[in-house]
Amino acid sequence: MDGTLNYYSAQTEDLQIDVHGNTATITEKSKVTAAVFGGGKHILRLQLFFNARKIDNEWKLTMSKAATY
Repeated sequence: MDGTLNYYSAQTEDLQIDVHGNTATITEKSKVTAAVFGGGKHILRLQLFFNARKIDNEWKLTMSKAATY
């Protein structure tokens, strides 16, 4: 709301999901158009990492992190 992070669009370039029983890992590479910390719009290449676990028949995220690539 204060204009620090403004995201306009995201385009997935690659998505990998690996399921092993009740656990899964998800890796996504995206091009994100954003204005960050008062700067102008730029395209950022972000790689997202998630771990998930199936608990009571529902998938729950247990970890997430992001990095540039």
